[in-house]
Amino acid sequence: MTVTRGKKYLLRLINTSVDTTFVFAIDHHNITVISSDFVPIQPYTTDHVAIGIGQRYHVVVEASPKNAKGEADLSEAFWMRTIPATNCSNFRLGGIPDERQGILYYKKGSAEYPSTARASFSIACRDEPFNQLQPVLPWNIPKPTNPELIGNETLFEVGVDPYREGQGRPLPNDAFVRWAIAPKAMYLNFSDPTVLNLRNTKWNPDYAVIPRDYPEDSWIYMVIYGNRKSVPSSGRLTIPAAHPQSTQSFDASLLNPKYNNPPRRDVVLLPADGFVAIAFKADNPGSWLLHCHIAWHASSGLAMQILERQEAAAQILTPQRLDVVREGCRKWKEWFSNEENLWEKNATIFQDDSGI
Repeated sequence: MTVTRGKKYLLRLINTSVDTTFVFAIDHHNITVISSDFVPIQPYTTDHVAIGIGQRYHVVVEASPKNAKGEADLSEAFWMRTIPATNCSNFRLGGIPDERQGILYYKKGSAEYPSTARASFSIACRDEPFNQLQPVLPWNIPKPTNPELIGNETLFEVGVDPYREGQGRPLPNDAFVRWAIAPKAMYLNFSDPTVLNLRNTKWNPDYAVIPRDYPEDSWIYMVIYGNRKSVPSSGRLTIPAAHPQSTQSFDASLLNPKYNNPPRRDVVLLPADGFVAIAFKADNPGSWLLHCHIAWHASSGLAMQILERQEAAAQILTPQRLDVVREGCRKWKEWFSNEENLWEKNATIFQDDSGI
């Protein structure tokens, strides 16, 4: 990337990794963060940004580098770094990538390698500080007062479920442990999506449907945690690992420090051995996915469907509007029924993951 000294540049940062939180930095340069997950925030300046899997930041870089003494640095090349966060990656021993992933040049056509060093900052596994992520458009979240909103049905534990005889996946006798957040790890039928069954009164536990039939002007609250050694009633075991939790179709307000204009975004890092509290308004009827952004955790079943205002969703998603979905399901069944399309004729299984 070649820049002109004194100018400002907008960068759009996104972490598309499978299992790594990265810390982004440009040696000797400050970064002004102006949005998180497309939510405009009050700008703040830093020398690095922690980016979880699936998170997005808009940042402004001013091409006015300074050395450690605060003096203008007239060097022509600076390293751009993406550093795997400590305890937030799963690289094999000796396989950690070089953090120097790009070069910021001040001279067009230069082939010089930088000699700059990384600044001193934390590379711990974390989100950006919540107190920095102040939305420009304020939301003030009411504190939950209804006992139903602050009871056990608001709590969701992330952990691994042991194999129960005859209840394995993909096959009933497959003795795999599976990551989960709902009462049961998710396992969907590709050809029978939730939106085609909005008149159901009961749900297959494998679909991990969490009904939320609250009035339109109310708020839905959830506490997601993973900080118990075990839960005797369920047998679920927690592991002290961080999980980037992603919400689909809505921004979640993060209540961990406050209710008055808290941060809001659609991917938040559940800290290892910690919790996050989120809230969102019940103004978007439908079935919305909440899942872990670590690929194999999502594949294992660490996901749930928040079924928001089921009756309103059924009225909106009329049979005519769902015609295209039904046609997609018909084509899928037609393709799947042809053994020539499977990885092996007479294959015992085809879908080996959760379906998301």
